[in-house]
Amino acid sequence: MEGVSTMKQKKLVVHFGAGALGRGLVVPMLYDSGCRIVLADTNPMLIEKMKDAKSYTLDVSDDEQQRLHTIKIEDIVSPVTDEAMLLAYLHICDAVTTSVRRENLIHVAKVLAMAWGTESDSRRMVLCCENVEGVGAYFHSLLMDYAKNEQQRKNLSVIRIPDTIVDRICAAGSTIMEVTSESFHECSVDADVVTDTGIAKIPSITNIRSHFYRKRYLLNTYADAMAFLALEKQHTYLYEAAKDEEIQNRLDPYIRLLIQLLKAKYGIAMNESEHWFQLYRKRLSNPEIPRELHTVARSLWSKMTLSERFICPLIELIHLHIDVSDGLAVIQEIIESQAGREGLTDDEVHKKLQDLWGGTEYGRKLLEMFIALE
Repeated sequence: MEGVSTMKQKKLVVHFGAGALGRGLVVPMLYDSGCRIVLADTNPMLIEKMKDAKSYTLDVSDDEQQRLHTIKIEDIVSPVTDEAMLLAYLHICDAVTTSVRRENLIHVAKVLAMAWGTESDSRRMVLCCENVEGVGAYFHSLLMDYAKNEQQRKNLSVIRIPDTIVDRICAAGSTIMEVTSESFHECSVDADVVTDTGIAKIPSITNIRSHFYRKRYLLNTYADAMAFLALEKQHTYLYEAAKDEEIQNRLDPYIRLLIQLLKAKYGIAMNESEHWFQLYRKRLSNPEIPRELHTVARSLWSKMTLSERFICPLIELIHLHIDVSDGLAVIQEIIESQAGREGLTDDEVHKKLQDLWGGTEYGRKLLEMFIALE
């Protein structure tokens, strides 16, 4: 591993995931913090090009002073074909960050358990920059699954893995070596687990749970909802949905309920939530970031479970004795639009929802309300 052992002069971070969010948010934050960055990704074409260039272009679409920024990396490796090199980097790195989506975190955990399972080092830190609730505990459980014995469990248990909140609208650029993004960015971790990341642009914050749900509901749930409705109107890009007043009017009753929930459960004042919502809509309306709808409006049925972003807030509002009929009517529109694309009958939709919601008392109540609205 020539060159690897000499890299401790500056903070070294291994980042898993070189997609739009990774190269649009996390890697620039690391770069601007003065870190040396090794990327791990499985895209052969991207690896080939970045091996030579050792950099890529970030287009900050609303930066009036300088749109194009060069982001430099130390190296890029494949967990599949460069495993030995990746393990060598992991042995000397100061931190690991990820942006690979929830379903791929298991592969990261397997590699980290292989690299770190035989050593105990409480300074090690993994920042899972994923839009996943309770991502710290989730990734910790994945690590434990790969421990081969009790000693490895002890070694892996001392790794610090905080919950995170990440936000920046990113999209693939015109070439594989470019990513388009925006000036706004949010990338923070739970101060209760990591009091100081040592990475200047990734701060530790208190009360991360409230921040997470504010962003989850007013940005992610909102963006998903309008994306599904925009498919029905044959739009192509997310910014078209954000600019479509008819779609916005259809969504408004549901958004009002989300703002009500954020106040009642998470202590966020309604005017503060309204401020954030208007900011999110403005950002999502940016035509310079051509985020295609199909990258947002995906996996609807998995997003309709009782614990996910569409239905969970309605269940919580029912617990608080708040009428959710208007919001459920919006969810019904989204479901019906998807059912139409899939060619599902009403009975088939009811069966799906029975499977998703019928396991709890409040879920069954929601299903009864849904059918009554038809």
